[in-house]
Amino acid sequence: MTDPVDKCIFCGNPDASKLTWEHLWPRWSHRQIARSMRKWNAVRGIERIEVDSVAVSGVKTLKKGGDIHDMQIRCVCGGDAKTTCNNGWMRNLEEQARPFLKPLMEGEECRISTEEQRVIAAWISLKSMVAEYNEIGVVTTSQSDRDRLRLTQMPPEQGWGIWVGNLERKDWPGYMASTPFAFWPEPERAHLLGVSTDDFNGQSTFQVVKKLYIQVIRCQVPELVEKWKFDVRASSKLRKIWPPSGYSLVWPPPVMNDMDADYVASAFTVAARRAVQRALAKSLDRPT
Repeated sequence: MTDPVDKCIFCGNPDASKLTWEHLWPRWSHRQIARSMRKWNAVRGIERIEVDSVAVSGVKTLKKGGDIHDMQIRCVCGGDAKTTCNNGWMRNLEEQARPFLKPLMEGEECRISTEEQRVIAAWISLKSMVAEYNEIGVVTTSQSDRDRLRLTQMPPEQGWGIWVGNLERKDWPGYMASTPFAFWPEPERAHLLGVSTDDFNGQSTFQVVKKLYIQVIRCQVPELVEKWKFDVRASSKLRKIWPPSGYSLVWPPPVMNDMDADYVASAFTVAARRAVQRALAKSLDRPT
């Protein structure tokens, strides 16, 4: 669980009275989304994936009232002034991304330019950074990455991978989830840098906005994200928009069904778990 937020997570404004609620699903998208939920379930639990171990702690299901699309988090400064984060650069970024997001949300045919991919990736980064501060969140994004987004409206330069897909949902219950993990291949080096290797330093997350499936993998060890590749089954349904490829993308990709979404959502953590298990098996086979 995150600590209570007492200042803006982006600009650091220390006036807690100025903190406002940010929608994880933008209000303008509610017109495109049929919001018929009366309740939804949140699963609280941490799966800790480290270089040499895997552990799951305290899994608990919480019942929430209302529709998940109304979910808001109080962690950014707002008010009437356009100089605040919520009513300033964040609003500008959302308005810039809005026309590019709509066809993706509807599954409409279009071509996404490299600049449009950058704007969409910046919007996704914003929502991902805010989502870390929910009541069951774990914060792994650095302040320097938040500063970069605030000052330049650019996604983090390193350590972030963003993929999008076209989901035709039937019964799959997932709308958003996060799996924090700890990946410290060189704990001695981290210790010299003053970083605690007991802390999580990455997350694999997904969010669904109508038909738009969003997968984000980020880690403070950039090499992990740079080397990660989805297998053929997952990659055939996804399009990577960050880091930039330098190419425009034809939308939509092949449709994701419920089984595809469930597979993609857990692909990274399943692969990490298997890698740890293989490493442990090898260590047990070594002669002592």
